[in-house]
Amino acid sequence: MSQPRALVEVADGVHVAVSSVYATTTTVVERDGRCLVVDPAVTAREVVALDAATRQRDADPELAAHLAAHPLDAPAAITTRAPAPFPRADEDADGWHRLDWDGPHVRVLTHDAHSAGHTALAVVDAGVLVAGDMLSDVEVPLVDTDRAAPVEHHLAVLDRVEAGVRRYGAHRVVPGHGGVGGAGSTLARVAADRAYLTGPDGPRDDDPRLGPGTPAWLRAAHREQRAALVTSRTTDG
Repeated sequence: MSQPRALVEVADGVHVAVSSVYATTTTVVERDGRCLVVDPAVTAREVVALDAATRQRDADPELAAHLAAHPLDAPAAITTRAPAPFPRADEDADGWHRLDWDGPHVRVLTHDAHSAGHTALAVVDAGVLVAGDMLSDVEVPLVDTDRAAPVEHHLAVLDRVEAGVRRYGAHRVVPGHGGVGGAGSTLARVAADRAYLTGPDGPRDDDPRLGPGTPAWLRAAHREQRAALVTSRTTDG
């Protein structure tokens, strides 16, 4: 049985732990005893380990500020109360809100790319984007094929993400799945996601994330997505 992964600090006050399940990344933003948790682990053992790690760091054991890119996916045991909508203020022109709390300066973008109610966070002082299920180095972008114009919508959200990255200096990226990117990586991954989605005949088969060693489930998801989008384009045309 795999062991829960340890929290590793990747930027000032930003810590990550990577699950053995789908390389899912948990992010903890911490300062002065305030703790913001994004995508809190996957397995019950990882949830327990996460709770222990935050207690050891003298962070709020109640995990007082709790956000998750997929709120309904988090194990119920992560907190003693249900997650509440985050308090927001000061919306900018691209829909990024300031998280209204007494912790570090965090900007939040809620959007419907990939899935309804998805979330990205810019940890401004640390220069980090917590991207949710976008901007992965190991997974191609998976769009919501049930919505109208899914590729166009996803690309429009990438534009809003890029605008936030440039405005708030979030040039290092923590994806929901995969590896943390260093300085300058965020915009490179935005470009990679755009390139995958805008191949001459639909999502690209030659994306590096579909190379040797790609998990079977991701190859299948890519084939299904490509078929759905190519069919949609043919029908619309």
